[in-house]
Amino acid sequence: MKRLYIFDLDNTLTESRTLIDRETAGLLCRLMKSAHVAVISGAAFWQFEKQLLSGIDCVDCFHNLTILTTSGAEMWQYDGAWKKVYSNMIPEDIRRRTIVLVATVAGVPLGKESEYIEDRGSGITYSALGVTAPPEKKNPWDRDQKKRKALVEKIAPRLPELSIRIGGTTSIDFTLKGIDKAYGVSELAKRLDIPLSECVFVGDALFPGGNDNAVERLGIDMIQTSGPKETEQILQSFIS
Repeated sequence: MKRLYIFDLDNTLTESRTLIDRETAGLLCRLMKSAHVAVISGAAFWQFEKQLLSGIDCVDCFHNLTILTTSGAEMWQYDGAWKKVYSNMIPEDIRRRTIVLVATVAGVPLGKESEYIEDRGSGITYSALGVTAPPEKKNPWDRDQKKRKALVEKIAPRLPELSIRIGGTTSIDFTLKGIDKAYGVSELAKRLDIPLSECVFVGDALFPGGNDNAVERLGIDMIQTSGPKETEQILQSFIS
């Protein structure tokens, strides 16, 4: 058995932006009784609260759970309440420039309540169909990622300060240069004093160009999943 299990969120533990189901939540609780668990995503912490934490009832195990938001740019751990351990904020001027550039190139509205661009401080996410689009619309929209790759090719040369990754089914994530899921996993392993050989990562996009692929450079064990149903089987194998 490993000592640290890291999971992607969207399309791994849950469908995109939907609440974790009871079976998966129960399996996570069982795993947390004997090992440390981390969940990493481009999402902000409030989205983790809505999508993951509200569906998990084993609060007594939260000392064994770490949340890595905005692709590892922030770390949250539980000590009677959820507390931020670190945060790699994107400077405000770069965030403003990024939002205007993405909106202009993608042809979507600007504004604080934009359905398409979320400013999370430590990360920015562009959602091509809007944040409230249902999974049945998002899943088939850009399976080969060609639409988003074309957008990234236009944007990336003008944002040298940022790391830009295609994420989820319709999104593009922006963090400071060098901040990605490998960074988050590495930071957590160091803080827990767990060697990378005792870690395993489960994600739906471990393939080259996928938003989970960055962890490959750490040399840790990785397991590709096709979605939440297969992740349930993977969780069962960890527990048994």
